[in-house]
Formats: sequence, C-alpha cells, structure tokens
Amino acid sequence: MIVAINETTEAQSIPITFAGGTAPTTMTPIVTSAGKNWDEGTPVAVAGPVLTMDLEAMSVTTFVSQ
Repeated sequence: MIVAINETTEAQSIPITFAGGTAPTTMTPIVTSAGKNWDEGTPVAVAGPVLTMDLEAMSVTTFVSQ
C-alpha cells in the first residue's frame, strides 16, 4: 500500500520505483478529495518496477496492490 498526498491546486504525476522483492503487476487507486470520498479507481499497471501515480489536486490517494 502506498499513500500519496497532493497538497497543491494542480494535478500531479509522480513515478514511484519499487526496489527489492517483486513489484506488483497492478495497483488500484482509492481517492479522497473535495468531490470524492474513498472512491475506487481503475487499476494502474506497474511498468517494470515503476508505478506512475496520477494524483488529483488537493487529494489523498491510497494505492493498493493486487
């Protein structure tokens, strides 16, 4: 599980690299923001050891591995 907080007023795209062990194949974002309350999104593929997280403005996103 990864929890990411975007405190800015603009969406952000952040790469996260997994090191050591086996990276998951997908991770599901769960978003809490001004308009969402623990909304589950579409699973995101992990390309190699890298997960590119798209974070909405002013949000908390929890990525849960599958």
